[in-house]
Amino acid sequence: MGVLLIGAALAYAGVRLARPAHRRAPARVGGFVAEGLSCAGRAGADRSCGASGDVDCCERRAVPGGTFARSYDAVGCTDRSHPATVSSFALDIFEVTVGRFRAFVTAGQGTRASPPAPGSAEHPKIPGSGWDPAWNTELTPDTASLERELHCNRDLADWTDAPGDHEQLPLNCVTFYEAFAFCAWDGGRLPTEAEWNYAAAGGDEQRVYPWSTPPASQAIDDRYAVYSQPRARPVGSKSPLGDARWGQADMSGNVWEWTLDTADPGRLLPTEGSNLCPPAGYLDPCVDCASLDAGSSRVVRSGGYGLPRQGVAASVRRASPPTSRFQVFGVRCAHDRGTAQDAGERPDACVPLCVDRACGPDGCGGTCGACPGGAACGKSGRCEDPSYPSGPRGCGKGEVIPDFELMGFVDPSTSLARMAPIRLGDFHNATGRDAYPPDSPFGAGAPRPRALLIHFGAIWSADARAEAGARLGALHARTRPRGGEILSLLMEGSRHGQSADSYNVIEWARAGALAYPTVMDPERLVERCEKDFPAMAAVDTRTMRIAETGAVPAAMDDVIRAYEALVAPTGAVSPPP
Repeated sequence: MGVLLIGAALAYAGVRLARPAHRRAPARVGGFVAEGLSCAGRAGADRSCGASGDVDCCERRAVPGGTFARSYDAVGCTDRSHPATVSSFALDIFEVTVGRFRAFVTAGQGTRASPPAPGSAEHPKIPGSGWDPAWNTELTPDTASLERELHCNRDLADWTDAPGDHEQLPLNCVTFYEAFAFCAWDGGRLPTEAEWNYAAAGGDEQRVYPWSTPPASQAIDDRYAVYSQPRARPVGSKSPLGDARWGQADMSGNVWEWTLDTADPGRLLPTEGSNLCPPAGYLDPCVDCASLDAGSSRVVRSGGYGLPRQGVAASVRRASPPTSRFQVFGVRCAHDRGTAQDAGERPDACVPLCVDRACGPDGCGGTCGACPGGAACGKSGRCEDPSYPSGPRGCGKGEVIPDFELMGFVDPSTSLARMAPIRLGDFHNATGRDAYPPDSPFGAGAPRPRALLIHFGAIWSADARAEAGARLGALHARTRPRGGEILSLLMEGSRHGQSADSYNVIEWARAGALAYPTVMDPERLVERCEKDFPAMAAVDTRTMRIAETGAVPAAMDDVIRAYEALVAPTGAVSPPP
């Protein structure tokens, strides 16, 4: 067994989330398959996208025009002083796939040798918004150079030099200029920020998330969007539950998407205590508008796969230099053909919420099932272990640590590409001799620990990394043979005041060369422990009751001694390192 590092998805701007009372099917409009050059029928450009793998990767849907308030949702983003009106347009259902972009690369496009035509991909109502020939120098010299650049991250770049099993993944590692060039070549254009926000928010419904029904619902889990994950997933993998009002998928999470608009990135970065939807730089009034200031960064929308749930709301906006090439940046194209398609909504049919749920209400007046033996149904829709100890829950001395569900890496030294579910209840050792079950990620039949040491105090700093990687690593090596387990909680990301996300956890694991499980906390353990928030706690796994806590560095040695006393079979305790 090893130390568990928990990266907590703390609240951004006080946004609090709840599971929905119901879920209605997303509205659809008349869809049609694009005739773009990328839609050549190859893998990733055929009917192989979506959760069922039978939707055309090139399909787009009409978005009927209207007026709404930019970056407003009445919940976490409450400034509605920046209205915008957009005309009807069409928007790709999916982010551009590796398969579609491969046709672009194979055709030798998107390089200095073959740039877009001057003025191409111009928004029909925004003069001067087309391709600027001065941008040609921002493209790679040739196709070979472009393919090399698309491998911007050894582990997380989706591009492969030959077709393979990545064709349905969203193309990432793409710059603004390459995204613009692709859409131009494929007969489309980049959406304006207002168009993108309008489609994601459901127009005048002003949804918190693209799927939110009712619009103020803050319901989100991994059935709706790709977030708090180590890498992107195939496009449309959360469809239809995660679809926006007019049928677009992955407008929350997976990869950030370039838009046409410019912005000052410094004004769009959050500060401690701020919201994620700063209105800085908006043009007012806005009727089919886009900010096109020369030399500025460009706005990205959607939120990447590694952000916590608050970072993928429809109102969230960021900006980055147009030459940025990151594994979390992708593209979705807009179009001005097909906008007269039927924009009527489907009947308001209820979709049961029983995907990955074993119990609890299904949101349609029924149930997903009952737990055996009278066990409680957890918030995640999974049955709690009926043998989990009862008693006051919390993080104070004498309280039972809640049976939270975690998500993370079982062994980051071998793989940072797949997360696995873990529960605190997995470590419950009622008899002191219990073993892990056959399906446990910690090893079938392996003995469960006698004690846990939970380190709540980790923040993103050199000192904290040294504490987690050196002191706790040495402590774990000493106590593991006697049944010890250590959990270390990453509270902050690399920017002060922002909660940790899976990007931070990956970097943390790499920086400390961690060889033990590294997990995040999607059920918000931190919130439950806020009133008694310790820096460290020792837990007796027979009762899951906290034996000792410490809130200041001077008390840490006492907590470590208590932890070792729980572990030591003879009661002998060695001094802390």
